[in-house]
Amino acid sequence: MSDVIVMKFGGSTLTSGDDVTRAAEIVKATRLEGLRPVVVVSALQGETDRLLALAKQSGITDPYLIAQVVSLGEVLSATLLTAALKGIAENAVAVAPGDSSWPITTSGDPLDAEVELDSTARLVVERLTPLMEKAIPVICGFMGTDKAGHLQLLGRGGADTTAVVLGNILKAREVVLFKDVDTLFSADPKTNKGAVPLSSLSYDEAFSLSAGGAKVIQKKAFKYLGTPLRITTLKKGLSGGLIITPPQSQLQLKVERTFMISIIPGEKFYLADAVQLMQGLGVNVYAALPGKASYAFFLDTSSVQAADLHDALIRRGLAKALTRISQVTEIELDGVFTDPEEASQAIKGVLPPEAKVDAVIFNDGNLRFYVSEKGEVARINVQNGVNGS
Repeated sequence: MSDVIVMKFGGSTLTSGDDVTRAAEIVKATRLEGLRPVVVVSALQGETDRLLALAKQSGITDPYLIAQVVSLGEVLSATLLTAALKGIAENAVAVAPGDSSWPITTSGDPLDAEVELDSTARLVVERLTPLMEKAIPVICGFMGTDKAGHLQLLGRGGADTTAVVLGNILKAREVVLFKDVDTLFSADPKTNKGAVPLSSLSYDEAFSLSAGGAKVIQKKAFKYLGTPLRITTLKKGLSGGLIITPPQSQLQLKVERTFMISIIPGEKFYLADAVQLMQGLGVNVYAALPGKASYAFFLDTSSVQAADLHDALIRRGLAKALTRISQVTEIELDGVFTDPEEASQAIKGVLPPEAKVDAVIFNDGNLRFYVSEKGEVARINVQNGVNGS
């Protein structure tokens, strides 16, 4: 088992000098237990907002300059925590963009960039690992540098992503996110007094909450998660909190044969009634997607004849007309896609160019799409080593 542990201290836990001292004590205790801590920090509570407001008041509009201003919050936190560690006889080194040990490379939007994993992994080995042999690195989270050396930010909560990326590359025993709460809640407790803590949470459930707006973990961090993730507080330390275990595979491909019918709604059409009628005939409905003048229903069986469905739907006034595509392929990519653009690229990576995509469903990192049978589509099974049914 790895002796590396990545520890991220967030702004909500760094509100005073006492908090910084407590964080340093936790890092020291971890090292004394025989582990090698790698520390990631975000800005002190409220500092990012203050710096953003200052940049705006100063008339700064260039996103790269805004990134430079905002990054000063993390630089301050790293400097303070490094000083606190040295104050208790720990050899620590602050690591910020421009330093010889800096490993995080990024691309894209300078205020909401993505980590370039391959180049970051190479620099972690070349730059960060040697430093870890002689000191505790205290790394500025929330930022990276592009190919030109320009500083970029990873978006709100980006220090979570920094910690998870480093944990993945270093094959850490655990990534620990120190927060003001040691779990996730059924709702935001700051706005919903009825929110209750969750005693356990799967990887998929945690991602679903983050994708839906929960702010405890940055959404984009999940696609890099390769080690157990612990959420805890300064008070509980490593002895408590909620642990989220990553899946064995970040990307799973499933291929199924299914059928699609297209319904032009009748005067009495209600989606729930149409689905209920089909289920009563022994048909399971995978998905129902509205169009301009019709609904497409994707079904799991061909045992019911199109004529039977037609008669039942027409008789109930649920449809004016019905057409059927005899067979389509349902392809499900179960992974972590944080936005539709990533999902689009995933589709291109799986399908032959001539395939016709009839519908796409994107939700919570899961991508499901339906493809008309065009001969070449059947080769998906062979190309990806997946048995269709």
